[in-house]
Amino acid sequence: MGDEHDSTYVLGLEATRKATVTSMQAAGIASKLMWIYWHHDPDSQWFGNWVLLHVTPNTKEGMTRAMVHEVMHDTTVVKAKDSTSRMPPNERTAKYKCVHLGNVAAIARTKTVVFVSPKPMVFHGCGRGGVWDLTSHITCMASRPGPAGTDAQEGSQLRFNSVGRPVQVYLPPPTYQDALSFIVQHLTPIAHEQAEMPHDKQDELLLRCGIRAQGPLDVVMLNEIECDVTMPSGEHWVGRHVYKWFPGNEELDNKITWNGTVTTYSKLAIITEQGYQSDEFHVVFADADDCDTDEESMRRLLCSSGTLDGVRSLINRDAWDLAIYLHAVSDTKQYQGMGMECSTAPIVCPCLFGKDCTLTREGTILAAADIYNRAVAEVSGGATPDSWSGVAT
Repeated sequence: MGDEHDSTYVLGLEATRKATVTSMQAAGIASKLMWIYWHHDPDSQWFGNWVLLHVTPNTKEGMTRAMVHEVMHDTTVVKAKDSTSRMPPNERTAKYKCVHLGNVAAIARTKTVVFVSPKPMVFHGCGRGGVWDLTSHITCMASRPGPAGTDAQEGSQLRFNSVGRPVQVYLPPPTYQDALSFIVQHLTPIAHEQAEMPHDKQDELLLRCGIRAQGPLDVVMLNEIECDVTMPSGEHWVGRHVYKWFPGNEELDNKITWNGTVTTYSKLAIITEQGYQSDEFHVVFADADDCDTDEESMRRLLCSSGTLDGVRSLINRDAWDLAIYLHAVSDTKQYQGMGMECSTAPIVCPCLFGKDCTLTREGTILAAADIYNRAVAEVSGGATPDSWSGVAT
């Protein structure tokens, strides 16, 4: 199971799942609210978001056989009387939509009444009869804040038609909201590192992760092939379609995934945070904004924009738990133990990336510049310390 830290993390996951089932068996709507992330499906114009659910765990099998209903809101349009029509005045055309991060703030602000759908949720072949195995999906409790150490969570008060007072609904932590990008960001470096390791070191890395990691890491590499990002960047990326979480003004509350297009490519036109010179790509998003991004960021964006089997295979609980674990141990000894660069115990000096050198000179001949210069000047074979003139060969 890896070292003690990793073993504790795995045990903590199981304890959290049991506590979730127990808390959701309490009476009332509030205790049964949960978010589920559903990946983008361009064919249905769904670009990926968190959807609010009402979940009732099975009394014996818990979340492996949970009854799931969507939380909906009424978007009914009231039509004015048409003088040429025989229909009654103020005809109501009912239209119900699910509550998700893109509309929950507006629903709360306008005090729109929401309700639990009477029909169990069935989506793309999942949840036949309304029964779902939620242990295999990416979920987040909405009835209480996330675990300690996560970002401060926003919340909204929703008015349910069957509850006398507003119900507090917490949003997923901001760090996790861009779910697929979060997974790709944290699993990609580990997957690349593992691919370069000897087999015995690969096994050791998986043990250190302490959870089922091989499947998600293999899928990361498969997804890069499917998304055609294994080759060097260039003009062949221009025209590619991407899906990016909430690229607009951070003060907006309609948190949704936007679709965009890579429009231009400029070779070695941007300096990254590490001091590297990188290619630059310009992306324009529909109804949102545009941005310039470096090659590595563009590569991750393309990997999180896939619609084939590879990226869909990353939308599961194993990949999610592994990403959260790697996020939690980044810049720690556990992360360095996997063979990864760690700021608390760097493998290479920052000066390699163009930053200030942090290596200590104490105990070396460079500790005192005057002593070093004098020692060099006293080296026999030449009167000029900075010259090879007169040095015997």
